[in-house]
Amino acid sequence: MKIFDFDPSDYADTYRSQEWVHIREGVSEEFHDALLRYASGELNDHMLGSFAIKGKKEQSLFEFPDDVDYPNELFEVVAGVCGLNRATMTLSERHIQCYEANAAPEPPAHKDRFSSQVSVGLSINIPPESTLVLYPYEHRGVNAFNKSADFRASLQPDELPEVVLKTAREVELDDRARDVVMFAGSSTWHLRRRAARSLNLYLKFNDFGCDPLGEDPRTAELRGP
Repeated sequence: MKIFDFDPSDYADTYRSQEWVHIREGVSEEFHDALLRYASGELNDHMLGSFAIKGKKEQSLFEFPDDVDYPNELFEVVAGVCGLNRATMTLSERHIQCYEANAAPEPPAHKDRFSSQVSVGLSINIPPESTLVLYPYEHRGVNAFNKSADFRASLQPDELPEVVLKTAREVELDDRARDVVMFAGSSTWHLRRRAARSLNLYLKFNDFGCDPLGEDPRTAELRGP
């Protein structure tokens, strides 16, 4: 089973020039069907309670089906689009995000953890009113922390996203089921607007061997006994 349904070389120049790309129907139909089945049948069994945010979203560790070329296809496609060093790539996160019905319609923007050099979102089920908002052109400092909340706590009042993004140029993406979005997650402020009942698979990558959550399948072996 193929995960993606596009040629990475078709989008490499776009990502190189703007550090984000939105690929319509970039997830294969077969893998999207597998994501829907997983969400309906196994999501609760893999819930990550420590990552749940009341009134916003819950997260579940995603286990890839045995009939996909995992993690090779992921690494080859993301490296091909985003220019990461394939030989040193790490999959630092693989979470399904399920937004609650009472999720805030206009949440504050955040930056992903330091290990999220590239964040890849696979849209599973997105309500028509929901959009992904990126701020890729300004305020691009890297979140050097392992949690978005810790990075926010380190900021001065005049550095908070609610302040600095008031006049920043935003990119609003109307992603839908089977779309793929790739962007520089640890350095780009972003949010999901009107997120209630949205369902995504988020995969985070870097090419400097950083896996703080131990979610790359090779990490346990590399760390040793």
